[in-house]
Amino acid sequence: MAAVDEVVPAEHIGEGFRRPGLGVNATHFYCLACLPVPGNQNWNALGQRAADDPWRADTVMSFFRRTAGAWRADGFTTSFAAGGSIRPYPISVTQPIADCARAIGGSQLKEFRRALASICQYTFLLNIECRIAIGDSGPYPLPNDRVLVIRELAEMGQSWRPWSPPAASVEYPGIVVGLVIRPGVSVRITDTATTFTTPGSLLDHVEAVALFSTDDAGELTPLQLSDFSGFAASLGVVNRALYRSLTGLSYADKIAAGAMVYFSMLRPWARTAGLENSFDWDAPAASLPVLKDLGINYVSEERTVI
Repeated sequence: MAAVDEVVPAEHIGEGFRRPGLGVNATHFYCLACLPVPGNQNWNALGQRAADDPWRADTVMSFFRRTAGAWRADGFTTSFAAGGSIRPYPISVTQPIADCARAIGGSQLKEFRRALASICQYTFLLNIECRIAIGDSGPYPLPNDRVLVIRELAEMGQSWRPWSPPAASVEYPGIVVGLVIRPGVSVRITDTATTFTTPGSLLDHVEAVALFSTDDAGELTPLQLSDFSGFAASLGVVNRALYRSLTGLSYADKIAAGAMVYFSMLRPWARTAGLENSFDWDAPAASLPVLKDLGINYVSEERTVI
């Protein structure tokens, strides 16, 4: 964080993330501040002395406060403090998405829900059951007591993930979905970019949807429902190949893959600063002897993917 902040201030990077399609959601910000805390606790639980360095803690929290504050731009740094809302995108960004929304119901809504579920399931698998690449924001107010929730699905193709070659054929790097929610529904979005509604669940209350693909630069291109459904169907072959690849990993490789995903939370910031390739995104060297004592041979000749 200190190295990134020196090249590009954290608040400038946060401000630059105030549009969808860039692969950044509230989970990234949440993890910047929160992962070091349980990390230290777990380190202590393993009988290791955690680093007790005020400079390290101050660096993390200062970076988080400045970048999250600039991203949200509402005087808060968390959804919890803001009463359950995450609205980083200005109306100049959200209104064009809402304008593209088309009413949906009946068989079309069923088709949409099935396709969205397939895409979300694939994205979870690609990220070792972590929601780093799936995130909601909102609720953004709309006329006539409606609200907009924006769901982003990112980095769905081959990427820095060493196990992602099966995803090389994925057509779109990302998807952005605008969900128009009917009146009378209470919408709360948590700091892990997850939406809860009262009553029922989010998709029970959808009146209209706007569908977009994103390219590597985060530019949005409108999609028809048939395009969206076709894309979801095309992931079936990729999903099966990815599943076979991941289930074939050793226990050590699975630990390695999960750790790499969580350590990647800072990648968008490092990428913006031009430093992504300057850091080791694998497990910290100090962890390796402890993992070995637990019977986890993180560095193994058997590893074929990581």
